[in-house]
Amino acid sequence: MSDFDINNKVVQTNELVREANWTLDTVSLKLFKTLVSCINTLDPPEDNTVSISKKELYDLLGSDSKNNYDYLKNKLRALQGTTIKLHDNTEEEAYITLITKTVWRKKENIVSCTFNEEIMPYLIEMHALFLQYEVGNIKKIDTKYGLILYEYLLSMARQEQATATNPKYEYKISMKRLRGLTGTEKKYKLFKDFEKKVLRNAEQDINTAGVEYLMRYTKNKIGRSIEAITFNIRVRTSILEDKFFEIKNPNLMDQSI
Repeated sequence: MSDFDINNKVVQTNELVREANWTLDTVSLKLFKTLVSCINTLDPPEDNTVSISKKELYDLLGSDSKNNYDYLKNKLRALQGTTIKLHDNTEEEAYITLITKTVWRKKENIVSCTFNEEIMPYLIEMHALFLQYEVGNIKKIDTKYGLILYEYLLSMARQEQATATNPKYEYKISMKRLRGLTGTEKKYKLFKDFEKKVLRNAEQDINTAGVEYLMRYTKNKIGRSIEAITFNIRVRTSILEDKFFEIKNPNLMDQSI
């Protein structure tokens, strides 16, 4: 029996969203987040195992799954054993495996995946600050960097809304931290390449996805060097909006993200 429902939420602690070093490719990242949505946080599985149908997984991933189940199976196998690095603002780095077991039933439509017990606290212990959003948004966002920044900015905005009477929705992040978050410490060494592959793609992705907000970024320079990026986000007032400064319904700008 599948644990998936299109009305499920992807629920994670803010620490996982903001501090992990996401080196997974686009499909693997989407696979993991989809599996996370299958966890019932009110009644977590005792064996840390969730199930989802092959068709549900394929439908959610859309064209990324290359039109066949074999590709999907291989990506699940690659996800098994994959580790992420967690930065916890100390001198230590923790490396945590995401999935420890995958069962692909040849004669059935069901796939089962078992989460590593060490990742589970970041997915079920919601006494900490956490983020949740509709799993259907995964299909709307095409790129890895779009999904990473969508989650990061949404987590920042939701926390700010909870603590501020008039949120600014402006977030500055150093280039070092941003490269760590996006897993690009060794990729796109020239900033022009980083901007093209990461920032512009993510901005386009988020702004055309029809999700809760639109975003823009500005570069913060020290001399000739880009030291940080400032992100501004605003609530989406219409599904037709795809540009930050083109507001369709100004009267809705005061609503929460």
